[in-house]
Amino acid sequence: MMNEQQEKAADARVDPEHDGRSAAVSMAEPDLGNASAKIDAKKSPTSSGGAVAGEPQPTYVPAALAMGIMMLLWGILTNWIMSAAGAFVMVWAITAWIREMYEP
Repeated sequence: MMNEQQEKAADARVDPEHDGRSAAVSMAEPDLGNASAKIDAKKSPTSSGGAVAGEPQPTYVPAALAMGIMMLLWGILTNWIMSAAGAFVMVWAITAWIREMYEP
């Protein structure tokens, strides 16, 4: 069984540039003033709190559509009123979903 020092030595032989730290720092760039700008540029757009363009907003319409389908099918077995309500919910959900797709 290898102890911790032997494991580090084995890792150093496999990858001599990696000494156990999470990230390597380049010493070739003398300008460290731009380091924070580079870090900010690497952050994801959602980490700054802003919404990403083209990202869909959360919606409950797919769940309503599934409920309408379930009501329609349940109404076939039980009562036509349930089927009518299910069809109404389905039509509403489909139109709402289409409207949400075309909202700016």
